[in-house]
Amino acid sequence: MGSDTRLPDIEIAAFDVPTFAIVGKPVRLPFSISSALPGNHTTTVTIETGSGEKLDKEIAIPAMGKLQDHFSWTPRQTGSVDLTISLPVEPSERDPDNNEMSTPISIRKESLRVLILETFPRWEYRYLRNALERDPGVEVNCLLYHPGV
Repeated sequence: MGSDTRLPDIEIAAFDVPTFAIVGKPVRLPFSISSALPGNHTTTVTIETGSGEKLDKEIAIPAMGKLQDHFSWTPRQTGSVDLTISLPVEPSERDPDNNEMSTPISIRKESLRVLILETFPRWEYRYLRNALERDPGVEVNCLLYHPGV
């Protein structure tokens, strides 16, 4: 039953978005596309966020092959966002319904809280405190105990 060859089609095989991301930090959005077209194909992949932001990427899909790539996106607001990846429909495709995939992602604002305890302000303490205080996502508190004082 059926044919030995696949029908011509381009499909979004996977869109592996992490469950959450941090505001202001880049997040990697990997995807893979499967092609059953007889020749190499160049097209544009688009990711749309629920807030109206669009990311475009020009890709070259190999004939009868699979392509894995990723987008890098930096969220700007907290909340839950639906990300939708889509491909334009090709005239020779048999199933245009598999050219779009959506998935939710939660955007959070997180900061690390660090407490440094030390006896005397040695160079390790000073180095660590200065490095952590430069990072805007880290809240640093320091406590020095002087023994015998």
